Amino acid sequence: MTEICQKTVILKDDSRILLRRYNEEDYERLWEMLSTMSHESFRYQIRPTESFYKRWITDNKNVVFVGVYVKKTEKIVAEANLYTQGHKAYFGIYVHDDLQNLGLGTAFIKYIVGVAREMGLRKVFSEVAVQNRKIIHVCKKCGFEIEGLLRMEHEFHGELLDCYRIALLF
Repeated sequence: MTEICQKTVILKDDSRILLRRYNEEDYERLWEMLSTMSHESFRYQIRPTESFYKRWITDNKNVVFVGVYVKKTEKIVAEANLYTQGHKAYFGIYVHDDLQNLGLGTAFIKYIVGVAREMGLRKVFSEVAVQNRKIIHVCKKCGFEIEGLLRMEHEFHGELLDCYRIALLF
């Protein structure tokens, strides 16, 4: 696989976040971030169990990235992943509550799209609950388009939700 570059981004509050590939030493801090996120942050996505997440990040088709505070606490504040499937990759992203609405999600999606291009992929896609207007807006800002509507695709908190399949082709 191509060497993946890291990138520092400056958020709207002037925080500096290093976007880079996950490494095994990150696990405890990454799990701390995920386990302290609010119920609202997981309203339209699955809150992973620790055993599921350990399997997920070690899957050889999955490329995981983290966002780390620079020169503060070295705390992990975001996670994104590309799950490769031939010429395309499914992506997912988590941004800790403390850093939402500061531009980190947009910067991270642009970063993983750049990585996907460097990897020679031709498409990045995800499935997003139609009610999740925030991530739909962010994805559209990054060039993604809605490919279609998936009816009753995922169950969240006992409710079957329709999802958009969003994608970016290159």
